Amino acid sequence: MAKVNLALLGGFRLQTDSGEPVPLSTKKAGALLAYLALHPGQAQPRPKLAALLWGDRSEVQARDSLRQALSLLRKALSHIDPRALIAHEDTISFEPTALTTDAIVFEDLIAQPGTESLEKAIALYGGELLEGFPMICSTWSANALRASLRIAARFALVRERLPFASTTTTSFGWKPCSPAGS
Repeated sequence: MAKVNLALLGGFRLQTDSGEPVPLSTKKAGALLAYLALHPGQAQPRPKLAALLWGDRSEVQARDSLRQALSLLRKALSHIDPRALIAHEDTISFEPTALTTDAIVFEDLIAQPGTESLEKAIALYGGELLEGFPMICSTWSANALRASLRIAARFALVRERLPFASTTTTSFGWKPCSPAGS
């Protein structure tokens, strides 16, 4: 079965191992995928995801929008790995073995001892987390900024440990938003 590669450092690119782009029809479906990918193996509560991405809508509208985004993700990934997306009644997650995310690989590399892994991390770093990705709501923007700043700080620490390395700067830790008006 093919594997999906998701690049989040330096932008948003989704493609198969062979390099074939996997198109997503909406930015919110991409945002949902990015959030799930940055939390590998962690089932995310549906209300949390709905609030994160559609916090400016009513609870019913947010739930319906989440359901629609899930349908779009399933459709986009169905020809690659139909089991990649794990949706239960109350939670959603992504099968960790079905997806390789550059930001996760970056984090894994910098956690390893030795300069070789740090050099690989620097080579992998393609820019800020979700650079150029539209900020789709204020909560999403705040969470994306926090995550981006975390990766930037980690990248700066790696660069400090390997001063001869060259590149630029930007990790994750997102919190759900409160529904509008809360």
